[in-house]
Amino acid sequence: MSRTSKAPRPAAVTIRWASNAVRIAEKTVGPLLDLFIRLWLAGIFWASGMVKLQNWTIALYLSAHEYPVSWLDPVTAAWLGETCWCSALPRGSRLCRC
Repeated sequence: MSRTSKAPRPAAVTIRWASNAVRIAEKTVGPLLDLFIRLWLAGIFWASGMVKLQNWTIALYLSAHEYPVSWLDPVTAAWLGETCWCSALPRGSRLCRC
């Protein structure tokens, strides 16, 4: 007895469904996950910058012990780090008058 019906095979249906699901996820979940990761990392860097701006002693300690630059004085490194951080803020921001 030959098979004449054109009924789709279960494996083909499953593969087509999975392919469509992946395509939809790439267009919706992927960008949302990317945005979440970027905002999460931005929050970490924001908190770090705010701590250093609020307490200069902490900024000096971090530049001397946690993030040492072998060819740069810790005070200079702290000033450069804060200048770079402040340059990312809008001009005239009350957080940083750079």
